[in-house]
Amino acid sequence: MSQHDPLAGLADDPALAKLLRNGLEQMATGAAGPELRDLATGVLAGRGDLRKLMTSSAYEEAINTRAADFMQWYGQLSDVEREKHSARGEAYLGEVRAEDVRPRRPRPPVRQEPDPMDDDDWPPTTYLR
Repeated sequence: MSQHDPLAGLADDPALAKLLRNGLEQMATGAAGPELRDLATGVLAGRGDLRKLMTSSAYEEAINTRAADFMQWYGQLSDVEREKHSARGEAYLGEVRAEDVRPRRPRPPVRQEPDPMDDDDWPPTTYLR
């Protein structure tokens, strides 16, 4: 049975999807506060849709506060600092994209313990002996 990816469809670019997941995982540690931790853990666990939760009143204050903090920080940057941060972000995105195209070593097969209830190792039952 395949599991549904709760972030499917949010980013067409696999690298951006990976960065979105990384950001949510960091938020899930509580780095952005308890409300956004709850939002992130819920989304990552598949208990909520990120688009709907981002516009819900339950998280409105926390999201608006963090967005205002970011805008204040960004507004205080010089043009040179903005360019520097932009270049760092683009470089990091390029690194993530490069990771996605590198050949990966195949994972070793997972060793599964035999099922004690499995009858396949017993000879077939016969009544003609």
